[in-house]
Amino acid sequence: MPASVDWHYHRANCETCSKAKAFLDEHGVTSREVVLARQVAIEPTTAWAMLDKVQHLAVVRGSKVYEFERAQFVDQHEQIESMIIGRSGSLRAPTIRVGPTMIVGYEPSLYSRAIGVTR
Repeated sequence: MPASVDWHYHRANCETCSKAKAFLDEHGVTSREVVLARQVAIEPTTAWAMLDKVQHLAVVRGSKVYEFERAQFVDQHEQIESMIIGRSGSLRAPTIRVGPTMIVGYEPSLYSRAIGVTR
């Protein structure tokens, strides 16, 4: 059975989103639900509600990866929100959710691990 992601949020004409999409395409990964950021702005309250569905959050900022477990979400609320919400006031793209894991940003090894594909 081909690998899939539960939810994929991306922005057209975004270089990082294009890299993430190319990775998914290269590995034959399908997305059960695709949301275009220009059509649906996900505000902080909605983003936090989405985190209720995950146990693990990984955020890519530049060359650094920050990982959080559910138990840290409340204590590190401000830090996490500043990392997942962009300058526009909406959830950063690309973002994917695979089972209990959400990844904000793109980093190939994170995608490989979450989706269960080899690079």
